[in-house]
Amino acid sequence: EGRRPLVVAPTHFEGRLLREQIRAVMKAQGDLKDERPVEVLREIHMSAADRSDWRQYEKGQVVEYVQRTDGTEAGTRRIIDSVDREIGHVYVKVPVGATQSATHFLDIEEHSDKVRVYEARTLMLGTGDRIRINKNGAPVYGKTKLKAGGYYTVTGFDEHGDIKLNNGMTISKSYGHIAQGATSTSYAAQSKTVDHVIIVASTVSFAAVNMQ
Repeated sequence: EGRRPLVVAPTHFEGRLLREQIRAVMKAQGDLKDERPVEVLREIHMSAADRSDWRQYEKGQVVEYVQRTDGTEAGTRRIIDSVDREIGHVYVKVPVGATQSATHFLDIEEHSDKVRVYEARTLMLGTGDRIRINKNGAPVYGKTKLKAGGYYTVTGFDEHGDIKLNNGMTISKSYGHIAQGATSTSYAAQSKTVDHVIIVASTVSFAAVNMQ
């Protein structure tokens, strides 16, 4: 019928296995094409107290500003370059020109309520994939704002590698706040309106199913 069901897996572990199987079938049927790696961000949930503690930080993590501060605009991202564990300082990479960067001290105590911390991951994405938006934002092309919790189908990529969606929007390949949307947990599926729902549960998730 051309309709997509909502596939619900009670646990993230089962969801990951199920997504792999769904995508393998789509590839075999020719419904998933032109795969390419896209960098995405997974939030490391921390309290403000945690974000002010240098021991919570590791090299390679991504810090994103959620408020403007000291001339740094909201939405700006910095990659943690190093953590000096002798003096408890965190240093980030700051772009200098088009191709170079410098290392700056990040005052985590001052900025703990103005930043969020993420782990950078690589997501294989292709035409035909379903994605979920994890944070409100703006597309590269399109008047509709991106809303957290929204599900879309990838219809292709433009000449810059930006991601085209089935509602006509194009989002930047560096948007970051997206995830595979082929499956959903029961918690994330709440309040969603769909044509069909398929619930997949194994013995691994019996406890989770009983709770929900």
